[in-house]
Amino acid sequence: MNQHTPGPWKWQRGERWWRLCAGVEGTPKALKRVLVVDQKSGSRIYPINHADARLIATAPEMYDLLQSVSDHFGVDAYHDSEVVIQWQKRAHALLARIEGAKP
Repeated sequence: MNQHTPGPWKWQRGERWWRLCAGVEGTPKALKRVLVVDQKSGSRIYPINHADARLIATAPEMYDLLQSVSDHFGVDAYHDSEVVIQWQKRAHALLARIEGAKP
């Protein structure tokens, strides 16, 4: 199975492009390009790994899930098994999509 590029990921901006890089600057395996987009045309100018594309595509849903978890922790939701079960189902579904499972 195709794996996504490990993080941390960081956006960098040039005069005509945005570049999404992975890794830590100054380390032996410095930054690896994940995605480069031309600012003017919006076209992708660097091939993207399918696993990375799946991860990027699920970002809004991951954000929503994290927001939901965060909102409910102040309400003792961890004691509400139905809420926890729903979080678990959403998390498992997102992970399956990130890993490339067919819906």
